[in-house]
Amino acid sequence: MEPKNQGWPVLTYHLIHPSLSDRNAVSPLQLAQHLDALLENGLTFRAIDDLYLVHTLGDYDEPGVLLAFDDGYLTTMEYAFPLLEERDIPFIVFVPVDYIGQTNLWNPKARYICQHLSWKDLWFLQHEIATIGSHACSHHSLVKFGPDQIEKELVQSKVRLENKLGVSIHYVAYPYGDMNPVVEKIASRRYQLGFSATQGCWSWAKKPWAINRILVTSGYLPKKLHQ
Repeated sequence: MEPKNQGWPVLTYHLIHPSLSDRNAVSPLQLAQHLDALLENGLTFRAIDDLYLVHTLGDYDEPGVLLAFDDGYLTTMEYAFPLLEERDIPFIVFVPVDYIGQTNLWNPKARYICQHLSWKDLWFLQHEIATIGSHACSHHSLVKFGPDQIEKELVQSKVRLENKLGVSIHYVAYPYGDMNPVVEKIASRRYQLGFSATQGCWSWAKKPWAINRILVTSGYLPKKLHQ
């Protein structure tokens, strides 16, 4: 069954920071404006577990938005969490497990140094309004690996998160959104849903391990959801 409302987006942020000048950095003020504009337009932010239930039951009547934060930056807790808590908005954080508690020096293309969330931070967030998801281990593109390494990246990240946080990890976002049939097949054995970086609203009735998302950049306008 296809969703009746094709406007359900998965909005994906990376860095929330008041002063960084970067395409992937959104200020707290911008984030607050995005959230309020969407709420004023009658959209409901949904927890990913609720949306998975919607997917399995085929009940698509209520418009819903999923909010995601990739890479597990500390700025998610410092700047985004207070705004989300104030508005009672659930969200998911996709974490590259090898870098928990470290900086983003692993990324040679980064033009800034940012801290990642620690295990303590993740524990706190998951007991508030967040869900934790896997972003693999090393944040390398999975399509560059053979099946054994893909399996290792997807399985070890899941197991390590589960062992440390004491919860089941059901969702994965592929680093850079890169995926192929092998990645999808392996993910389908380990996770309930998988997320790509293909721009657009989801169609997980057909592609539950290759769900489209909308990347939110500094120039994003909420009205684009309704175009």
